[in-house]
Amino acid sequence: MRFVYRFDKKARFKFAWVQEEKGQEILQWLHLPTDEYKTIILIENGEAYYKSLAFLQIVRQLSFPWPILIIGKVIPLRIRDWIYDRVATHRYRLFGKKEHCLSPGGELLKRFL
Repeated sequence: MRFVYRFDKKARFKFAWVQEEKGQEILQWLHLPTDEYKTIILIENGEAYYKSLAFLQIVRQLSFPWPILIIGKVIPLRIRDWIYDRVATHRYRLFGKKEHCLSPGGELLKRFL
């Protein structure tokens, strides 16, 4: 979420916490477990994208240089999702861990469903 919020200068994307009512409704609509869900989901034009495909659909809509990453679509989905899972599992080691959660206020609050 931090990444998308930081680089989505046109505020195209909205967010939902899976623990909150809207997030729970989305998980139910997608027939996914509501007690624990640990991946990115993008819903665009009524279609749901998960993991690496969601990431690629998002970056293609961000400002340069991020759309370049769409070249990753040439990698088979199974391999892309495996890479996505490894990065997600080790994200704190790779990108660092913030001391505090990003709390929605001001402009960020407007981006939540």
